[in-house]
Amino acid sequence: MTAPKLKKASIRIKRRPPGSRIKIKPMRTGPLAEAIKCRVRNARAKKEWTDADEAKVQRQIAADPDDAEITDEQARQRMTFAEALPELAESIKRSRGRPAVANPKRPVSLRLSPEVIEAYKATGKGWQSRIEDVLRKAAGL
Repeated sequence: MTAPKLKKASIRIKRRPPGSRIKIKPMRTGPLAEAIKCRVRNARAKKEWTDADEAKVQRQIAADPDDAEITDEQARQRMTFAEALPELAESIKRSRGRPAVANPKRPVSLRLSPEVIEAYKATGKGWQSRIEDVLRKAAGL
């Protein structure tokens, strides 16, 4: 039994920039191929955006009472969201990063022998905290 022939297609869609092409990889016929062909046909069938379409959209925008153009006076008095609605801005304000700690740890450079480091690393995750515990006990804290 021979394998079904593979089909290769290259199409051009009007809504893409000139020169760009959608390439469909070779595939067998079947439901997936049919779905792709259907999408290609639909893309080809779509009409171009005309001046009449643009005029219709502009009429709909003009008829919308909630979408009024701002006046020059409103433009001069513009303000940020936080200035316009301070209570709402404060209620949705998020803090960035980790929360502040009352007694934060400080980074320190400490030289240890390789054997000590390997012994603690061999114990798994949290080896640095275990070293700190040993130092705390030695310091009597």
